[in-house]
Amino acid sequence: MKLDNDELEKLIKKMQKKGLKGIEVYHSNNTKEQEEFYLKLAKKYNLLISGGTDYHGPFIKPDISLGTGKDNNIHITDLSILKEL
Repeated sequence: MKLDNDELEKLIKKMQKKGLKGIEVYHSNNTKEQEEFYLKLAKKYNLLISGGTDYHGPFIKPDISLGTGKDNNIHITDLSILKEL
């Protein structure tokens, strides 16, 4: 989204007032620093935490396997978010 951290936090606060329930914390393209910041925001605003591995099939993104992200850089095993939906 090309927002700095302060701008992103302001947007999240605004969106939460409109019904935002969660944010994507874990993604194959996120740096560790981004994940830590997004996780901090999710906890601060009591938002659900989601993630994606960016899998789109072996022909579109062959460097990403289902559920593992790029070069196995992400592993999401906690499905507790489903209880909240």
